Amino acid sequence: MRRVRDVYLTLSVTPRVSFKIFIVLSILATGALAFRLWEARLETILSAAIEAGIAVIGVSVLAGVLIFFNYSRGVIITAEGVSFPASDVENSILALLLGKSLWGHLIRERLPLNEVEHLANDGHGTRWRLNLSGAFGSRQIEFSSKQKRDECRAALARYLRAAQADANLDFSDYSE
Repeated sequence: MRRVRDVYLTLSVTPRVSFKIFIVLSILATGALAFRLWEARLETILSAAIEAGIAVIGVSVLAGVLIFFNYSRGVIITAEGVSFPASDVENSILALLLGKSLWGHLIRERLPLNEVEHLANDGHGTRWRLNLSGAFGSRQIEFSSKQKRDECRAALARYLRAAQADANLDFSDYSE
């Protein structure tokens, strides 16, 4: 088993996504409170607003903790497959409408190594990505530095070479 951890990515993604979840939940709670305005008294509205605020903060903090632990596990590569935070899961209109770009950070994706057909580098500036493609479609793993991306690609290539001989794993297409 090989684990590639990216502490800087963990510390940068967690507060950013937690804040986005907080904003989305705040907007939803405000909309829900607006429906209560029709028949409620001021005391009822204030207590409902306080309860909604506490719930929004609680869910946002819980989501932040779960995101932190998900990202702190890093990319896990074994002889059977690769596991990583599923941060690029919004590949349909329904996924976009349901907010999977936010909630996807809470889960991990696992791909069998025998289905990976191609590795490609992508990245510039502060975002470095490793693209995996195969029978499952394509997935993207994000890193905070080129070094972490290259470390993960080398480990994946080593396991892939052992698992299959026909994968396109040459390093000639290294893009910066």
